[in-house]
Amino acid sequence: MLDERNVVLPIDRLLATEFFDHLKKRIFAEPENRLMFAVFEDAVSCFQDNVLATDSKRKTMFADAEKWILDTASDGLFSFDNLCGIFGITPEYLRQGLMRWKQEKLFTCTKQRNTNTRGKILKRVQLAG
Repeated sequence: MLDERNVVLPIDRLLATEFFDHLKKRIFAEPENRLMFAVFEDAVSCFQDNVLATDSKRKTMFADAEKWILDTASDGLFSFDNLCGIFGITPEYLRQGLMRWKQEKLFTCTKQRNTNTRGKILKRVQLAG
């Protein structure tokens, strides 16, 4: 079982490839586990890759992945909680890390947009003056 205290979840970027490469080395002798892990990895990647999506297809991919990650009621074979259990990850620990990562990403993006908007307004004022 993987001890979550040994897995660091950096807020600035929870790199799916780094996190999943670590787990891949420890878990995969059975084809079923590889399939389950592919589903798990794809969902987390969809969540991270599409968090700032602007087109409807990518927004839907993000929403579906987030819904799957946040669903604590499902006990299906491919549910987030079940797959976390199979791979020795505490579901709530990873869920909280992903939600913190999302909040930081959205905050950084909003802050950057506000800075860019203020810069454009100042340039217009300077040009007009």
